[in-house]
Amino acid sequence: LWVEEYSVYKGEILNFNNRLTKIIAKEVHIELTDEEEQILSQDRTADREAIDAYIRSHTYWGDLSREALDEAYEFRAKALEKDPEWATLYAAMGVVWVARMQMGFVETETGRQFITENLDRARELDPNFTDKHFIEGVVHIWPDWEWEQGEQALIKALADNPNHSLARMYYAHLLMSLQRMDEAREQAKLALELDPKNPLILTLYSVILKGAGLHEAVLEYLEQALAIDPDHSFTHGQLDRAYYNLGMYEESLEIHEKSLVRLLGREKVPDLQALYTEHGRLQAYQEVADLWNMYKQDHSISPVGMAVNYYRAGRFSEAINELERGYDSHNPNMPYVGTGTRFEHLHDSTRFLAILDSMNLPHPKKQ
Repeated sequence: LWVEEYSVYKGEILNFNNRLTKIIAKEVHIELTDEEEQILSQDRTADREAIDAYIRSHTYWGDLSREALDEAYEFRAKALEKDPEWATLYAAMGVVWVARMQMGFVETETGRQFITENLDRARELDPNFTDKHFIEGVVHIWPDWEWEQGEQALIKALADNPNHSLARMYYAHLLMSLQRMDEAREQAKLALELDPKNPLILTLYSVILKGAGLHEAVLEYLEQALAIDPDHSFTHGQLDRAYYNLGMYEESLEIHEKSLVRLLGREKVPDLQALYTEHGRLQAYQEVADLWNMYKQDHSISPVGMAVNYYRAGRFSEAINELERGYDSHNPNMPYVGTGTRFEHLHDSTRFLAILDSMNLPHPKKQ
């Protein structure tokens, strides 16, 4: 219907995006609101090196490993040195801290402090900074457990950009936590269609499938993600759960053994697969829980992850103790505890349900 070519200096790319949006709106006969006109009329150049560093940071952020998030942080810090008045960079810094907190690399209190500082600075510089509604939605949901505000923010983000695959996928995760599974799968499918070759999107989609109990499909999508990026850290982190849910306990235990040997040393970690073969599943996961508890004495471990270890070992009371610790520390992984089958045998526990009630989350539906 309409084709045009443009050549623009990189420092003018922000203004060009606004200008192009207005041109497209005119060509397809969309009438912009006064607020949209005001936003798109803003004039802002950016430092070329800042833009390069910001773009490169996204290469690392989606991996979600400690090392990759550190790289993303460094590139965004470099961008801020070059252009300290660009609001979007502060918002992007806030997102790094959200990810560090979500993955258990920093305590919730520390992460929340840096998120607040960066988002406050972004708002000072530009109340309508790029991805404003998306980022605010993420903060409302995972660190703050404000479900209604989070949903409203993500709906606004999708109204601004219906093709925002990550906003749509995170909205699916919120819907799953709220036990609105049919809606969650619909949004997740749309997100995957928008970005089908992104390992992070594929892996986040597998989490939705896990919540729906489709465990064979979970492994299929994780394998697709690893075919694209064999070293993708977040995808590897989901493999243990996929194997466990499929009854592939030897494969699950192999992942634990490799991690524990790296952290504790070979001399402290027995052959977990041999232990499983000789004494069975519960005994093997008893050992896994004890080893992770040993590591926890001197290191930070997500209470939700530790609860999973105790749960698999049949130590349900200790699992709930960890979930209560996660509640007290406002751990950002707590929104997931009522989803799928990860704590299925606790769904009738009054202590478990009291946690969900305190978080204003609905009780799990029967699978």
